[in-house]
Amino acid sequence: VVGKFEPHPYQIEPLDFFSSSNPDEKMVLMCGAQMMKTLILLIALGYIIDHDPGPVLIVQPTGDDAESFSSERIGPMIQDVPVVGEKMAKAAAEAKSRASSNKILQKRFRGGQVSLTGAVSDSGLRRRSVRYLLCDEIDADGYGDSENGDKLRRAEMRTVTYWNRKILFCSTPTVEGGRIHDAYLDGDQRQFFVP
Repeated sequence: VVGKFEPHPYQIEPLDFFSSSNPDEKMVLMCGAQMMKTLILLIALGYIIDHDPGPVLIVQPTGDDAESFSSERIGPMIQDVPVVGEKMAKAAAEAKSRASSNKILQKRFRGGQVSLTGAVSDSGLRRRSVRYLLCDEIDADGYGDSENGDKLRRAEMRTVTYWNRKILFCSTPTVEGGRIHDAYLDGDQRQFFVP
């Protein structure tokens, strides 16, 4: 069902992070399951496509997770949100072939593209420069260190050429001392309190 989105109060600040007027470049979102992470990712992607285009990398724990996120979440958004679908269609028309511009793990839009990869893929984390880095479920096993080093640090290095970069690390916490917990402790540890 498509309709007007009314955010809950605790969702407003994370959504405002992606505004081009927000000077912050990194946000760590540690919250419970089914609270807002996927919603934030999708709304942020829609905002990027419509208002502030640039190259996007969405990292999921595994390649299968990346494919599922693309087909089960991004695909329906393209169909259900007219402005997003139009910008994707225009990019496809300009490329003269939908197959070359709208693949399961890479989708072009006017002014940018979104690439998806699994954290387990070393090549997926090193072959492109991106302005927007959206890492989902960073406490999952796929993000563990590899022989090439810390995967989150390597993904973050993909953004260094952009002065206006935006980085999102989000996850449901698993254990104290997990990647999302440590990233949260490195930030200002902001919390939303309900009276």
